[in-house]
Amino acid sequence: MAAIFNICVIDDEMSIRDTFKWHLEDQGHKVTAFDCPDEMISYCDKCFCREMPCFDVIFVDYNMLPISGLDFLIHSTLPHCKLPANRKFLMSGAFTNQTKTRAQGMGFRALHKPVYLHTLTEILESLYE
Repeated sequence: MAAIFNICVIDDEMSIRDTFKWHLEDQGHKVTAFDCPDEMISYCDKCFCREMPCFDVIFVDYNMLPISGLDFLIHSTLPHCKLPANRKFLMSGAFTNQTKTRAQGMGFRALHKPVYLHTLTEILESLYE
């Protein structure tokens, strides 16, 4: 039996956010979706489980306002977030080499959009192994 993950999806494109949520929930995962990083930061500020991460995996879009997905991930590496960097995925259809290298250098995983649903499944299966 595969692991069930508590997943966070942050993307300002509703179609991507909803498709990820639908697909992942259909596989039995719990998914919380946000349309901007500020919403997720507010959510985590209210989290009482400081010893454990609020989520098992985070998928975040790069091009968002008021902060980029990369800036959000950098913010979320502060001591209060216990989620390992390799479970944080930055997604973009237009990575520059500099941005991708910077993200990977910090331990984050970069995904080029479009991210196919079977890719999400493969990623989660690899985390379970």
